[in-house]
Amino acid sequence: MKKRIVSIFIGVFFSSFTNAQQSKISVSDSLMSLQLIEKGRTAGRLGDFEEAISNFEQLYKIRSKVFGANSYRLATIFNNIGIQYKNLGNLDKAIDAYEKAASLYINEYGKDYYEVGSVYSNLGNIYQLKGDYSKALEYQKYGILILKKDSVKFFESHQVLKYNLIETQLKFGYNTEAIKFAQSNIKSTLPRLKPRFYDLIALAYSKEKN
Repeated sequence: MKKRIVSIFIGVFFSSFTNAQQSKISVSDSLMSLQLIEKGRTAGRLGDFEEAISNFEQLYKIRSKVFGANSYRLATIFNNIGIQYKNLGNLDKAIDAYEKAASLYINEYGKDYYEVGSVYSNLGNIYQLKGDYSKALEYQKYGILILKKDSVKFFESHQVLKYNLIETQLKFGYNTEAIKFAQSNIKSTLPRLKPRFYDLIALAYSKEKN
């Protein structure tokens, strides 16, 4: 009986010790993660994009160990990495990072999750910069459809994405479509975007020699 009691005590002791150690590691990792997030954002704001990427990559290593490599919680890290690569002009690596972010969100929440719409907006912008207007339109149109489902909460993102879509239509030579889409959305857009919408409409008519 005494041996059993001793065994139980030892088991409880080591279990408590192990949990305490894991808790300490978790707290340490959390503090380090917060520091890396802040360092990454600060470096990005200051224009040190390579330093920002380095911090976000370190953050990924920590969080992938905690949550697993396929966790949706890593999607924001890839999104931030994509932003920095875009700022560096490395569009292919930006696309790779954004696609990983979208994939993690889709695996967890499905393809119509609002964050997927935001990532698709970023991908649309990248493909526009690359001159792949067909791909840009594909992502922008689908992004608009996703964000439209909660257009009140994501009103600003939704309207900016519409403006970007019109820009892409014009670059692709879809002048008539750009005019129709701009005119149908100009009354409901953000006040700061209205003059830009008119500029795009004027540009579209100019391209049509009208």
